[in-house]
Amino acid sequence: MLEIILLIFLARKIKAKVEPKGYKAGKWQAYLVLSWIGAEIFGMLISLLLFRSDTMIALISGYLCAGGVALFVFNRADALPDINEKNNDWLDNLGND
Repeated sequence: MLEIILLIFLARKIKAKVEPKGYKAGKWQAYLVLSWIGAEIFGMLISLLLFRSDTMIALISGYLCAGGVALFVFNRADALPDINEKNNDWLDNLGND
């Protein structure tokens, strides 16, 4: 239950990051949630299969992998260029005198 609340909170945070830049928030929210779930399963499976760890250790490693992927998605969202801003590149304005 806490994980769902955390994902809702993170989805709202990523929406606040990408919407002002002109991107669709739903795409980035889905990207965040699906990558979180995938990384959590991947981390748990690696922990269980390779290290033959306990269930609690597998859960912790799954959450650590999911947190790392969430950081990656947030860094990607921060690095997005603003598509609302008009590009004033000199090459684009060449010949428009």
